[in-house]
Amino acid sequence: MEFFRPLLELFFRLLDLVEMPWQASLFLLCLILLLFSLLQVSKRIVGFVGKLGMKLVELAVRMFLLPEYLVSSLFRRLKLRSLPGIDIYDELVEAVGRSTYNMFERISKIQERKIRFPVFLTILIVSIPIAAWYLRYYAVLQDSPVGSYIDRGFTAYEQLKRLVLEN
Repeated sequence: MEFFRPLLELFFRLLDLVEMPWQASLFLLCLILLLFSLLQVSKRIVGFVGKLGMKLVELAVRMFLLPEYLVSSLFRRLKLRSLPGIDIYDELVEAVGRSTYNMFERISKIQERKIRFPVFLTILIVSIPIAAWYLRYYAVLQDSPVGSYIDRGFTAYEQLKRLVLEN
């Protein structure tokens, strides 16, 4: 957390240049952009892990089938009957490998999904503090629970800003 402290201080000092309802809205906008960027990066990481898992499953299946292949080929060369259970072992390893490979293949396809930036939802979320700031001065909202919720929201933002700037 100490690594990000100077960046957070700079961020909140820059936000101080703007009047209050716009500060909260800009804070929310930056938070949404950061979360969307993290989602994009994590999507790529999960896709990479899926592809890596597919390669590791292929390698593991080959590694587990190698002793069976060597024993079977030796028995065929010596014109002996194969060991009992060899076919079951072969099918079991292939079935487990196939199902695990399919799981990692589905995981790797997460990367291919297109996630669009939620423009309408972002505009709605960013405009709520601005509208709430100006609506709370109406006599109807001043003594109502809605007015206290609005005040609590802005107080929480101010406390977060104070926490970052004071420490």
